[in-house]
Amino acid sequence: ASGDEATGPHDIDFGFGAAFIAVGSGGDPAALAPLRAAGHSFGMVLRVSLQGFVTPMVDVAAHETAENPDGEAVDSNLYGMAILSNRGVFTDAGGNSLLQVDAGLNVTTLAAFPSRLVPGPGGGDIPMQSVPTSVVEGPDGSLYVGELTGFPFPVGGARVYRVPAAGGTPEMVADGFTNIIDIAIGPDGAAYVLEHDADGLLGPGTAGRLTKIGPFGFREELAAGELTHPGRMAIGPDNAVYVTVNSASAGTGQVVRIAQ
Repeated sequence: ASGDEATGPHDIDFGFGAAFIAVGSGGDPAALAPLRAAGHSFGMVLRVSLQGFVTPMVDVAAHETAENPDGEAVDSNLYGMAILSNRGVFTDAGGNSLLQVDAGLNVTTLAAFPSRLVPGPGGGDIPMQSVPTSVVEGPDGSLYVGELTGFPFPVGGARVYRVPAAGGTPEMVADGFTNIIDIAIGPDGAAYVLEHDADGLLGPGTAGRLTKIGPFGFREELAAGELTHPGRMAIGPDNAVYVTVNSASAGTGQVVRIAQ
């Protein structure tokens, strides 16, 4: 009832004369069978025409079942998306992978994000999954991916990675963030990192944070404290940043404008 754990449309982007929506799920895609039978398109990419007709385009969750790119438990949660000139690229937060859908609707793996050891809450190191949530194409043509991180969601444990345009091994390019939920690149080439919960999902607070990374890696905090569980962002034509907030609470979602 609170809206916690809700899932469904996680991202939207535009291209090829239409809008595309990434619909998440979570867990083993085999569990989606009764939902699919009832007409719910979890784990799929939807196309929305200019006239408003919605068409399921490709079953991305099925790729996790067939390939399981990270080699861990079969788990798919289609999340971030970028529609490029000749393809779409997607993050599977459950499968810890970066995927590509080409013009022929074929799904392939561009990168997998392995687990890494971090200090556990009870002492000793435990494996933490990456949980990639966002992807954007950079000015250099590379793909940049932000991670939420999995349990125990350590403060400062989230990273931004660079993946070659054609796929390959992820390279960490920025770290020290917490629970990244979206990234963007502005018209001036600056990068923006949006954190869903700046003190970690297990911390008492609910405030996120928006950081701008400019030339030479200089970081400027644009908003902190007033962003409650932000979900997504976009850079507007006015160079302001538009952010969805209250993304984990039913009925209270808003879009706020942050001027620069």
